[in-house]
Amino acid sequence: MQECLAKAQGAETSAGFGDGKVDILGEPRLACAELALSLLRVDTEAITVRLGQLGLFAALTGLFFHYHWNSFLHSYYYQLCTILLNSPVLAVRSALTLDTNLIEGIANFETDQSYASGRKLRKGQRGYVTRIAAMLLKYTKT
Repeated sequence: MQECLAKAQGAETSAGFGDGKVDILGEPRLACAELALSLLRVDTEAITVRLGQLGLFAALTGLFFHYHWNSFLHSYYYQLCTILLNSPVLAVRSALTLDTNLIEGIANFETDQSYASGRKLRKGQRGYVTRIAAMLLKYTKT
């Protein structure tokens, strides 16, 4: 699964907004994200910790921030974050917060103004980034 997520598709399509190009995630990588979410829903600590050790969450975090216009991926990733951050097990929560550079990704997302190129255009995953950041803030206070 890790190899599938890391494999670059190298395809893009034209769009009538932004810089005019949209990278294509690819169906195999989207299926891997869906499979990871399904495995997390089993709610087994051993599965979650092992997926984190394999770098799956780090790979999905990278894809989440790279593919601005894939709402399926964004939804899967948000659900994954919700499951991991709601876990009472510290090792499960840390698989997302410590091993993925999620906080750095959010900070870079907020400071990156290159995408709009002079126009008022927000990246497609803006709402999910905001919701994930709010969840992180909530859990740092508890």
